Amino acid sequence: MLNEPSILSANTYFWTPGSNADSRRRAEKKRLSEVSEYFRALGMRVETSGDEVTSVHPSGVIASFSYRESTKNVYKRLDVRKPNGSASNITLLRKLADTATVGAIQTMPSGRFMAKNCNYYL
Repeated sequence: MLNEPSILSANTYFWTPGSNADSRRRAEKKRLSEVSEYFRALGMRVETSGDEVTSVHPSGVIASFSYRESTKNVYKRLDVRKPNGSASNITLLRKLADTATVGAIQTMPSGRFMAKNCNYYL
């Protein structure tokens, strides 16, 4: 199983941003690179623009992550969409991580997705 970056499931409500602009931008860069590497490890095509990472999995799953630090707050957003466009959460990415270690994802006749040699359905 792939190691998930802690920022994906962290509650940043009580986090304190960096004390100066340089440390805030460095933290933003670090978090975005962690998540983009994780998305690549899941087999997703990754695009980074500004403070957002957007990725598309061959199965049709779309994930978008943004991280930003202001002088007073830390903002984080993770948006995961199923192939049919409905909203999902980090659980879908965890299932993709399980299937990424098992094999490629196949489309089932029912329109659902299943990994080879695995019983995880998306």
